[in-house]
Amino acid sequence: MIRDLFYKYIVGLYYDVPIEIYLVLIFAFAIGLFLVLKFSNDKKHFRLVPKLLLIEYLALLLCSTVLFRTESKDVRYSVEPLWSYESIQYGHLELIAENVMNVVVFIPMGFLLGCSFRKMRLWKVFVIGICMSATVEGLQFYYKRGFSEVDDVIHNTIGCLLGYCAFCILTWLVRKYRTQGNF
Repeated sequence: MIRDLFYKYIVGLYYDVPIEIYLVLIFAFAIGLFLVLKFSNDKKHFRLVPKLLLIEYLALLLCSTVLFRTESKDVRYSVEPLWSYESIQYGHLELIAENVMNVVVFIPMGFLLGCSFRKMRLWKVFVIGICMSATVEGLQFYYKRGFSEVDDVIHNTIGCLLGYCAFCILTWLVRKYRTQGNF
């Protein structure tokens, strides 16, 4: 049952985005990657690749959550923090999948922020996560696309922080194994 809810959420998130948008994003990334490989003589230029991926991710995120999402008849929102947990206690189990997926959807952003900007710090990722999520929720509210809620901002920010923590752990492991001569 929970697996079906996750599948429904993922399909619903990207269902309305036209295939042409995916093709344009893939083509734009391929051109950017080609340019980096063609004109880079220095390894520092390869740091542009995560930035390209971050731009692609943000474009897909906005397409799937705002631009191509079906418009509602009225504005739907909730400003009550963590209301979904109370609803889950009363049997609305579909909110479990929605909360988890709101975390998962923002994990790539935190990871790519770490990859793209070497001097990035946890508090900056926190602020960027809140700002990006609040922007998405604000646009959803303004354009009547989806359900705007504080819970989504909280869960998206947690996902962004988890992605950044995963990047930090991976970086630490790579450094550890390099100094031991295993890499």
